[in-house]
Amino acid sequence: MEEVPNFQLFSSQNSDLDNEQLDEIGQKAQAKNTKRATEWGVKKFEKWCEKRKITVDLKTVSPTDLSEILRKFFAEVKTEKGQALTPSVLTGIRAAIHRHLTCAPLSRNINILQDSEFISANKMFEAKAKLFTKLFEMKAQIIFSVRRYSEIESILHGRAEHGRRLEKCGEVG
Repeated sequence: MEEVPNFQLFSSQNSDLDNEQLDEIGQKAQAKNTKRATEWGVKKFEKWCEKRKITVDLKTVSPTDLSEILRKFFAEVKTEKGQALTPSVLTGIRAAIHRHLTCAPLSRNINILQDSEFISANKMFEAKAKLFTKLFEMKAQIIFSVRRYSEIESILHGRAEHGRRLEKCGEVG
């Protein structure tokens, strides 16, 4: 069962809340699935950094440096099987990193979604999302073409088989 904060401790009558108590209120308000999604997205980013031997301290990294790292991350990140991430998964990871940076305990005044320092990272994010969509559309067209080709081949094969049966009938009769 989820722990519920004691709101009497946090009443307006008790105005000497410290930062830890304020952070606790914010953390308790966040849904369990949001916490899990944030942890997963940040872990995905951290694993990518480790694999490339990139050291980044999200508590202290400058917005400019983080933007360059995120730009490369958005361009390169893939599934565990090496496939491109869907735009929705990529969006979830970006949102997770943003939440991790802006919520307690980091509580940084940094917005990777809108700050001007992150224009290049966000352009790469958008480019990868568009490329995935185009690739998906191309795959769908190829699959449709292959299925259509198979249908035509089947029809032609059926006609040829029918023709052979007619020939045999003519030979017998």
